[in-house]
Amino acid sequence: MYWAVREDGNYEVIDGQQRTISICQYVEGDFSIDGIGFYNLPNDKQDQILDYTLMVYFCSGTDSEKLAWFETINIAGKVLTNKN
Repeated sequence: MYWAVREDGNYEVIDGQQRTISICQYVEGDFSIDGIGFYNLPNDKQDQILDYTLMVYFCSGTDSEKLAWFETINIAGKVLTNKN
């Protein structure tokens, strides 16, 4: 996941928003997987999810630099074109 460091010290997600929201929604009980919700899991499995270390890259810089990060992250093997 890539997060941008904002001027106020908080963060905004550059890439990984869907993953972040899905993890939070699963833990909050908004959905289950194969009929198994987070709160139906044994405590050790809940702890395993809650203690899992996510890899997050923190990007800082100007708005243009953050946009360049986003474009680079989302190339996915395709040539980017400028739509000015």
